[in-house]
Amino acid sequence: MRRQCDYRFGRIGMACAILALSWGAVASPLDEPATPPPAPDASPADVPSLADTPSVIDTPVADDAPSASGSASPQTQARKVPDPDRLEWALLPILAGNTDMGILVGGQIILAKFAPGYAPYRFRTHTQVAISFKDGPDGIEFPVHMDFAKFDLPGLMGGKLRLYIELAFNQTGNAGWFGLGNASRVVPPSTDPADGDIRTSDPRRHQYRRTEPMVRVHLRAKVMEHLSVISGVRFVYMMTGIRNGSALARDLDQGLILGTRDHAALQLSLGVQWDTRDNETAPSKGFLCEASMRFSPTLGTGLTFGGAYLDGRAFVPLHGEYLVMATRLVTDLLFGNVPFYEMTRAGSFLHLDFPGGRQGLPGIPDGRLAGRIKVGGNLELRSTFWNFSVFDTPMRLGALVFADAGRVWADYRRNPDLDGKGVGIQYGIGAGLRLQWGSTLMVRADVAWSPSSKDAGSPIGIYLDAEHLF
Repeated sequence: MRRQCDYRFGRIGMACAILALSWGAVASPLDEPATPPPAPDASPADVPSLADTPSVIDTPVADDAPSASGSASPQTQARKVPDPDRLEWALLPILAGNTDMGILVGGQIILAKFAPGYAPYRFRTHTQVAISFKDGPDGIEFPVHMDFAKFDLPGLMGGKLRLYIELAFNQTGNAGWFGLGNASRVVPPSTDPADGDIRTSDPRRHQYRRTEPMVRVHLRAKVMEHLSVISGVRFVYMMTGIRNGSALARDLDQGLILGTRDHAALQLSLGVQWDTRDNETAPSKGFLCEASMRFSPTLGTGLTFGGAYLDGRAFVPLHGEYLVMATRLVTDLLFGNVPFYEMTRAGSFLHLDFPGGRQGLPGIPDGRLAGRIKVGGNLELRSTFWNFSVFDTPMRLGALVFADAGRVWADYRRNPDLDGKGVGIQYGIGAGLRLQWGSTLMVRADVAWSPSSKDAGSPIGIYLDAEHLF
């Protein structure tokens, strides 16, 4: 049955991955700490984390980023602050795996340059090479590739512009697809030919292969205090492998989906963002709101479509940084001839796996829900309770509990067969740990449960990833 872990981490590799991350923290000590002056005209920025690009560690921005008012947050002032003119680096090994992807090996190099007058840093690069291998019917197979190079340059034109560039190659051998609409269901396996359709004994009947080399560029311009305009362009070549008798093959035969043939896709995005958070990495107060649109021309494929995205986040300190309530509400609407894989994603810049997956509603498997209309909300109670250091590297340990809920609709016309007749709210609950070290790394480890995951192969979801969910 399909693992309900993030597909980058199976149960076999969970302990190995945690050890690898811990090793990376020790391997990248900071320079001797000092007290920096506040950076001028500094306003936090929600850097696109490229959620549709799987990565074992997608590190967030600096923890010592000044607040929207240009001064450090209270919790930062209470701790030893690193030298403002320093170079931070980390070399992280990758070791994980499961029965679908095999053994995943690779490594990452993260480099961040800090300098006075630049917030949250002068530049940052993040490079990863990872590949999995397993024994197949015709010999050794390589089902998963996760390679990327990311470049983030804030502080251009005196802090008015921020440029983000990513080059990536991603191949996922076990991407999820369970069907279209809120009422999609997991059909149990069967070897009886009379059952037909997708009632096969193949445990991968709800999976497909997805390969997508991609280049992405974002440019954000500061209009006024807290307000920015963001523009972006993304080019990807999508290649899809469909298994006979799978749910994806069934929906294709019924004419419910588009975009299964190999094709190029160009996407243009434009949006506005209002950001009053006191910190990018671990906000304890403030708001972040993004409203954006995206458009993808046909490029000869007939897949002309667009989307609207609204993301609102609020952070309320209940007891300083020791207890923070964090909430998020997401709405994503798609129009036109939408390819099927976009119906399990949301966002014009972030491209979240939503509502299922590691960046949507934890506990709901990736690809479990798909539709043109997607809404969802998250509620978290976060606590940071231990500040310490390892080899002069500042560390912060915390924990949280969360609850999430959401729903999808296959289309704008009422369709009880695909969406069901009732309220149909999908939900999940869970808890997790957070470990942040230095100024650029944070790891989250969550365990989540959702009723919709029970029939998908596992009663719980286990997620090992980077940065807060939102």
